[in-house]
Amino acid sequence: MKSTLLWVLYTFLFISCSKEKETASDTLNDSIPANSIELYGGDFVSAAHPTSGKARLVSAQGKWYMILENFSTDPGPDLKLYLANNQAAAQFVNLGNLKSSNGQQVYAISGMPDPKKYPYVLIWCQQFSVLFGVARLS
Repeated sequence: MKSTLLWVLYTFLFISCSKEKETASDTLNDSIPANSIELYGGDFVSAAHPTSGKARLVSAQGKWYMILENFSTDPGPDLKLYLANNQAAAQFVNLGNLKSSNGQQVYAISGMPDPKKYPYVLIWCQQFSVLFGVARLS
């Protein structure tokens, strides 16, 4: 009985201390929508983690997309792609989970927020409130 209880406790501790799910690190190569027109763009700069590449806000066939090109950042848990009013993410629009820490990525945007109100593209670790990298759209 005692050994069964210890085994259950050990198993619980082992599972609960397992590594958090991190953003995939495989290189992604999403296709850019045909006939896309760039409206705004900006280069990523590193914050708490090395981050590089370009963020492009484009329009194609009446829809809006955020494109990350030549993108690279460190993998991490719970990474999100935000459009934000500042680098501290005081007000933001969550565009979804970061698909990969490397490569070209395309995110469809519904209900496009005003890019003048949300001029920053953030790679944000939601779990720990850490800014990995930022691009200013202009």
